Amino acid sequence: MRELPRLLIFCTAVTCGILIALAAHIVSARIGLDVSIAGMSFAGGGNRLKSALAWWLVAGSAFAGSFIAALLLKHASAFPSFVHWLAVGGFVVALAAVGRAASEQTNVTSTSLLISGLAAFGLGTIMALCGTYFAMRS
Repeated sequence: MRELPRLLIFCTAVTCGILIALAAHIVSARIGLDVSIAGMSFAGGGNRLKSALAWWLVAGSAFAGSFIAALLLKHASAFPSFVHWLAVGGFVVALAAVGRAASEQTNVTSTSLLISGLAAFGLGTIMALCGTYFAMRS
């Protein structure tokens, strides 16, 4: 198997990181750690801790996901092809499960969901770019 082009590796790893960040945002919202809590109240320590934990979860998952994806794609020739298909299948199944969780009803307003989703997307994009950059540097 020949080496993949650097631009293809970069774009694919960033996309994986962004999708993982959005999945982490959805999962954190389901367990009560929502990014939208940040703008609601800065008076209580518990809300600030939950908001900070949600932001770190989104940022860390985007960075780690894009870093791992870039490393796996960069060294793709070291793995047999069935390992690639197994990884892709696991990624698709995980995203489908998160999508099912996202379709459930919530008691949060749609404006708040939109703002928190866009914030998670922006943070995920920045961290995915950083994770991919550090993986491709070596």
